[in-house]
Amino acid sequence: MRVPVDWPTAWAKKDKSGYYTLGQLWFWLVNTEISAGEYFRKTREFGIALVPTGEREAITHFFTVASATNLEELDERVRPETVIKLSHLKAGRLQAPAQLAEQMLKKRDSKHVEKVAAREKRIADFLLEGERKTAGKSTCLQAKDRSFL
Repeated sequence: MRVPVDWPTAWAKKDKSGYYTLGQLWFWLVNTEISAGEYFRKTREFGIALVPTGEREAITHFFTVASATNLEELDERVRPETVIKLSHLKAGRLQAPAQLAEQMLKKRDSKHVEKVAAREKRIADFLLEGERKTAGKSTCLQAKDRSFL
């Protein structure tokens, strides 16, 4: 499985200068055991930006111990733009993040519209079920134990 190293992630940098790429996070996780000098040399050699020292521990902890919930570094607004569809990955055709996010939002919106329509139909069916059918003038003026004729 091949994924571009410059693919964006939702992991926000603490200095608010943007987001980490998949390559940056992966490269740090693969090289956690080497010295800082060796890590610096390798990032320059492969052309991958450094993960700052202050953020390395949080990244390592997240990918080895923690869960994705309650993590303030993950920006939920950007997350849909970072999704890689497995079917596209297998076919070797990765879509641009913005395109994929747009497709996901359209799909989510259409599902919401369908859910609202289904709920409204259930409500209408419930109301019609409880109503008394009117067959003519005489039945519309009748109530239980009373007649208005």
